[in-house]
Amino acid sequence: FTARLGVAVPALAHVLQAAVSDLDDLPRRAEGLPPAQGPWRPGAPLTVLLDGGPDLLVSPARRHLNWSGRAELASFSVAVARGIPDGPRRLHFQLLLAGVPMAGLTLTLRVEPPNVATALAVPRAEAPQRLPRRLWLASVDADRAALARRLEAARHWAPGLDWVRGGDAPADGPVEGDALLLCWSRAAADDPGVVRALQQAWSAEPPLPVLPLPLHDPEALPPPPGSGEPWLERLHSLWPELDEDPDDEPPTVR
Repeated sequence: FTARLGVAVPALAHVLQAAVSDLDDLPRRAEGLPPAQGPWRPGAPLTVLLDGGPDLLVSPARRHLNWSGRAELASFSVAVARGIPDGPRRLHFQLLLAGVPMAGLTLTLRVEPPNVATALAVPRAEAPQRLPRRLWLASVDADRAALARRLEAARHWAPGLDWVRGGDAPADGPVEGDALLLCWSRAAADDPGVVRALQQAWSAEPPLPVLPLPLHDPEALPPPPGSGEPWLERLHSLWPELDEDPDDEPPTVR
């Protein structure tokens, strides 16, 4: 089957809310619209990752796009591995801007033998999510230099995005933003302020989206407190994409 992720300006939100088959028409509909004012510059480098673990085989594992200022669409082919038992499986979409997570979406699917009902099943569409315009950075001073290098290109491409560093806010203040960017590292795992911000985000009503940004191999770190298995799968699947020294290749700036 095919899995697709669409990213669009609000004027095209109705297309995203339509049937999944209509998403194929998203780029054509976007051509007639002028680029909209938004937090991202046209040309911003986007990466869409899709991970299904060992049971759902995704091809390709990532799509690289450049933001047109209107809409973009990433499509993937997904196959069920042979011999796996029936039951629920998860697909994880993640959207990165210049290597920094901006959104994540987990789909739970049920694997079962093909039959007439599944052959006639209606394509499934998830409700659109709003992309953040204000990101709360849950990080520690020990990671400040590494994080600055990691965020350099993203800050250039997203001049309309408000970056709020939690370490500069009052210790007992609330988490304020559209999403929390958890900069997870050895130092962050032991920091009460980072843990408190994470707990605030997950206990908010409704919960604040928590975007994982691992600064070290997650296998060598304790799991963030309160994180469930689906979120941990997203954290671990991101590391191969981010496991490089940001100084190796300078950010592309246009």
